[in-house]
Amino acid sequence: MGRLNVERESEVTIVTITDTSGFDNPNSDAFRTSILSVVSPDQAERLALDLGKLDTVSSSGIVALLSLKRVIEANQGRLVLFGLEPSVRQVFKVLGLADFFTIVVDRAAAIERLRPAVA
Repeated sequence: MGRLNVERESEVTIVTITDTSGFDNPNSDAFRTSILSVVSPDQAERLALDLGKLDTVSSSGIVALLSLKRVIEANQGRLVLFGLEPSVRQVFKVLGLADFFTIVVDRAAAIERLRPAVA
């Protein structure tokens, strides 16, 4: 997957966006398909998404993230976004999505948030 780097750590899937063109309107469908292919349709995924390389996010990029969240949560999974630049974080705030998505500062915080609870 040229646009995404996918790794596993502590039962969490970490996806880093390596090609930010997926958040531009002409490429949004290809990006949405690419990001959704990471998610198993019948498994409760714990996915941490690194948005650190994004300087901006278009409405199409937001739609792709909403689609990802919907698919993950439909299977009782969880999505955490991390590494947002201040300008991207501001877009989320203005659109009222800062509370809709779980957003943390860095990878370690994302993994901690997604780690299964110890009984």
